[in-house]
This record gives sequence, structure tokens and C-alpha cells, in this order.
Amino acid sequence: MSTEGNILLVDRRGRKYLTAVERQRFVEVARTDPIPAVQTFTLALAYTGCRISEALALRHCDVDLDNLSLRFKTLKRRQDVWREVAVPKI
Repeated sequence: MSTEGNILLVDRRGRKYLTAVERQRFVEVARTDPIPAVQTFTLALAYTGCRISEALALRHCDVDLDNLSLRFKTLKRRQDVWREVAVPKI
């Protein structure tokens, strides 16, 4: 689907995802926020594709600085399901 030269990425439920250009702009703006916690939170969203609720549920033990990864608990399932996502060194 194209709208005035912009490509909309939509899943079968109609949710819109960021294009590569939109994602890059999001990262650029996130890096300029004066509050380090806001930078960390928004960059985690951008680099991992996690849900906001998953990012908010992160704990210190879910951050692996040695392996540059974050461990997310999937919140949409009744049983514990975890996934580890690599993040870039910034």
C-alpha cells in the first residue's frame, strides 16, 4: 500500500509498523532526549521490537551487558516464555 510515496507496513490485523526511514528517525530523536532513562527505554523499543509492556517489565537481571542482550518475558501467554534479543553497542 502506498500513500504519497510512503510505504505502510501493515500486518493482517491492520497494525502499522515503522518503515526503515521512520525507525532511523525515531532512533535519532531518541538519542537527543536529555533524560538518559528515556533514551534507554526508547532505544530498547527501537532495537528489539519489543512491546512497551515488555520493556516496562524488564528487570536488572534481564540485562546482559557481557553479551549485549536483553531477556524479555512474553506477557501474552499464561506460561513463562522468555526470549533473548541482541542489542547493538551504542
